[in-house]
Amino acid sequence: MTHYYEIKRNKAGEYVAYFKYNDETIFWSEGYSSIDSARSAISAIKRNGPGSEIRDNAGPDEPTIDQLIDSTDWTGLGKKIGNENAAKIRRKSESLLNAIIQSDADAQTKIDACKRVEAVIVLLEAPNVPWRQVVDLLNHPSVTAFLTALNIIQFIIGLAQ
Repeated sequence: MTHYYEIKRNKAGEYVAYFKYNDETIFWSEGYSSIDSARSAISAIKRNGPGSEIRDNAGPDEPTIDQLIDSTDWTGLGKKIGNENAAKIRRKSESLLNAIIQSDADAQTKIDACKRVEAVIVLLEAPNVPWRQVVDLLNHPSVTAFLTALNIIQFIIGLAQ
């Protein structure tokens, strides 16, 4: 299973509950003195997590990626990025495509993600690259599951600011 909980000891010898996706830590608990407390934390998350509300307290000082994308001035971004950085984005996109192909994701997820990244590669060849569409394609859940996409999006957004 790609999602799982894991309990490990930290350097202080405390028990820490981790929630992981594809062996990547998504979040973890505080350190507990007993393994039973770590197990209780996992039970509490399973019991209360699915119906819990989400409170977005990021505020204007800590915008989310979606907020950054929506607030980015896309006009003239091609000039800001330039040929050298566009070539880097293309290489990263090609690496992402290879990572998706080699992944152990299910066939439908791979097909969807590959088609989106292939579209990005084609759009990168356009004389006036439609950057908003490039980011939208890379920001799709089937693609962002592959972490390289996030690096490309951050690179594009960083150049836009």
